[in-house]
Amino acid sequence: MANSSGDGQRHFVYYYYVPNLAAATIFIFLFFVLTVVHAIQMFRFKMWFWIAFIIGGLMETAGYVGRVLSHNNNQAMGPYIQQSLLLLVAPALFAASIYMILGRMILITHSAQLSPLRPTRLTAFFVCGDIISFVVQATGDALMAGHKANSLSMGKNVVLVGLALQLAWFVAFVVVARVWQRRVVRWMVSMSADAEHPLLRLSWDRHLKVLYTASGLILVRSVFRLIEYGMGNDGYLMRHEVFLYLFDALLMIAVVVVFLIIHPSGILGQGKKIGSMLRLENARGLSAESLRPTK
Repeated sequence: MANSSGDGQRHFVYYYYVPNLAAATIFIFLFFVLTVVHAIQMFRFKMWFWIAFIIGGLMETAGYVGRVLSHNNNQAMGPYIQQSLLLLVAPALFAASIYMILGRMILITHSAQLSPLRPTRLTAFFVCGDIISFVVQATGDALMAGHKANSLSMGKNVVLVGLALQLAWFVAFVVVARVWQRRVVRWMVSMSADAEHPLLRLSWDRHLKVLYTASGLILVRSVFRLIEYGMGNDGYLMRHEVFLYLFDALLMIAVVVVFLIIHPSGILGQGKKIGSMLRLENARGLSAESLRPTK
């Protein structure tokens, strides 16, 4: 954060307050414990793609460790950079995990033809976009940690670009998911006469609602961060710590919790069973094409 001294020179102020020790400690505990539970679930169900989500949780944990360290010395550079950088970019890893879940849901429901993007391309497109926004935000935050006024201004603008990119990709993702959902619903209705069809037994819509919920939470958080950085480093939001916890910490904890309440392994596990049932139907003489939807 920048401030002006009496001689007209701008100097860097990391915080305009002393970071709250109790709040940071609580969120260290919450993020760490919940992330460990997610890690156990990942190994239990062999969901190796979920490693991005685990890393995101660990980054959130380490970010709040930085705020604990800043409580003891709120003008130390290291802890400030640690919390600022990690808390800014960690949600990008949660977002990447959400993108990968949708791609797998499309494959599991055998509905690739109904998606605006093929599952492999969908995952690659949105994850690559997420990586770009991640790198841009990290670069901007690193620039803001410098003591020069020009690097502070440049860093803020770079972070704003990164957050805007993240928002744009998220909106595009929701649009793609919604288009796919509507097409699948129409296909399911057309299949309703065959109540025994294996694909009708998938609880895909329940898991899609979880994706929408998590996406909405991350979107709100990203909008908050966009406004926060847009107001400047000495703006009202930066000067009051409570907003960080209300519109970032709590929302990201909610994302972690919602994926524990309705874990992705539910739809992935169903997918394996459905795949076996479809192979059995094929073995009984049904055409593979008759089991797949068309637009």
